[in-house]
Amino acid sequence: MAPTSTWVAVGLGSNLDNRFDYLQRAATALCALPMLSEARFSAIYESAAVDCPDPRPFLNAAARFRCKAEAPALLTALQGIEHELARTRSYRNAPRTIDLDLLLFGDHRINTSVLQVPHPRFHMRLFVTTPLCDIAGDWRHPNLGRTIAELDQHLRSNREHREAPPVPSQFHWPRSALNGEPR
Repeated sequence: MAPTSTWVAVGLGSNLDNRFDYLQRAATALCALPMLSEARFSAIYESAAVDCPDPRPFLNAAARFRCKAEAPALLTALQGIEHELARTRSYRNAPRTIDLDLLLFGDHRINTSVLQVPHPRFHMRLFVTTPLCDIAGDWRHPNLGRTIAELDQHLRSNREHREAPPVPSQFHWPRSALNGEPR
């Protein structure tokens, strides 16, 4: 039985070529999906590559939508957008034109061979929690019971966490990329 409507969160990232162009094109494609509505996008942040052998920095953002499809159908749509935008998976954590991660699907917990929700590592990555705070800081992680804002603050205050915090980028979403809805 398909959900009537579920809030979902998607992470966006790029560290190849014109990173902002790839983010903008992905945002436009996401907004065009009939299964998604009520789009809201975070600010765009720049962050150092984490666990990626290529040192080029990433642009990262997060988006929140209402989704009227099942999680596997949304994952397929996200992977289709990645394919359209020349995403290749030559090796684990390879540089990428675009990366679209299904971070949260309501309060659902999904663990299959092709899909894990909540995304298994997002709560350990400032480049995910910081943009997600912009649009869903009070959303509770279904497994951890803590809000996104609490997870972000925990990472920032943890002296053993070595990831540099993302910084606001010089790029901003144009209205045309978001169906007239700026951040």
